[in-house]
Amino acid sequence: MPSVEGGAFGVDWQAFVYLNVFLACSSFSCALPTIEPYLAELNALPLWAYAVAIYSVGQFLASPLWGYLCSIYRSEHALYASLLIGILGGFLYATARSGVEILIARLLIGLYTGSQEACHRTIVVRCTTDTERTIAQAGVSTATVLGFLFGPALAGIFFFKSFGPVNLLGMSFRLDTFTGPGWLIVFFCFISFFFVSIGLTQEQTKGLPQCISSPRSPAAASSSLSLPSSSS
Repeated sequence: MPSVEGGAFGVDWQAFVYLNVFLACSSFSCALPTIEPYLAELNALPLWAYAVAIYSVGQFLASPLWGYLCSIYRSEHALYASLLIGILGGFLYATARSGVEILIARLLIGLYTGSQEACHRTIVVRCTTDTERTIAQAGVSTATVLGFLFGPALAGIFFFKSFGPVNLLGMSFRLDTFTGPGWLIVFFCFISFFFVSIGLTQEQTKGLPQCISSPRSPAAASSSLSLPSSSS
């Protein structure tokens, strides 16, 4: 396994990668058991299939986009932007008042998960050697599958107990079986914010040099090449 010294609290940077991917993928499955009754409560049950499928649309759009962003900006900046989208998606899911809002929330959550996977796989590629990369990428895939598997279990606390309205900043929010997964996603994003800040910045991962500005144009690159002088 890749060995990078100086991890936060003695924890290797890879652990933060795997944990963040696990949390992001849990955000997909934690809401699956309750989407149908949630939409039924909102009188939008015909949108059930679309609410499930639109998550994958978000993943599809986010993966290439955030892969590109990671190539021109510092990886942690792309991760922070992704987490903000996840917070917005989770909040919208937990406070939805219509089926359309559920669809938008699921799209945002898909964008969040897809961008998290793209960013973390980019970090793994930059911070591992050719011989280490296969095992490290397999670890990311394992974290992905475990996230999909354990998502419903993590949200299970809301399946059996309604916590009633929660007052926050002078506003009352629902916290029950339907809205609980949304709040859980928001909580996951804040945990990932912490993990990124303490263990996944460019300096902390100590990977290959990352490009933090736009790549040079081919003309600029060619002008920097110096041809060997011919000897007389």
